[in-house]
Amino acid sequence: MTRHGPGPFVTEDPTLELADTHNQNNPWQGPFRVGHLDGVALSYAIEAAGGVHAIALNHLDVAARRPDLKICRAYQIEDRVLTRLTPGPPHDLEYQERLTAMLLRARPVYDDPDDDWPAVVEHEIGAPVTLRSYGPTALDKQMSRAFASTRTTS
Repeated sequence: MTRHGPGPFVTEDPTLELADTHNQNNPWQGPFRVGHLDGVALSYAIEAAGGVHAIALNHLDVAARRPDLKICRAYQIEDRVLTRLTPGPPHDLEYQERLTAMLLRARPVYDDPDDDWPAVVEHEIGAPVTLRSYGPTALDKQMSRAFASTRTTS
């Protein structure tokens, strides 16, 4: 996972050194940060957005070269273990402030995933990975056959 700027990033791991020429530190986005796949944050984001029908995964070529990548399926926060975050009511900034404070104290609980990252993500989000990217060019992209057939007939 990646992020620009400050704020909670429970799985941030500066030792990963995942260089990306298209994402650098800059004044308008702030520092570029990297970390392990955060299933808790991913599920929260999808729920907060109202769900997804499918997802595209980038940088699978990088993941294939990095056997040290992990997945976080829970957070340790003091004496509690959380496996799910609940989105708050829309526009409730006090809820978001409390959530941010809690996430800044959270520590990831990691699992070692199998090597099939698309299957791992599909399991975490309950939706298919329809586009897989193994590099920077259009030729490095693979669209699932089921998704491709719906795109050409609709």
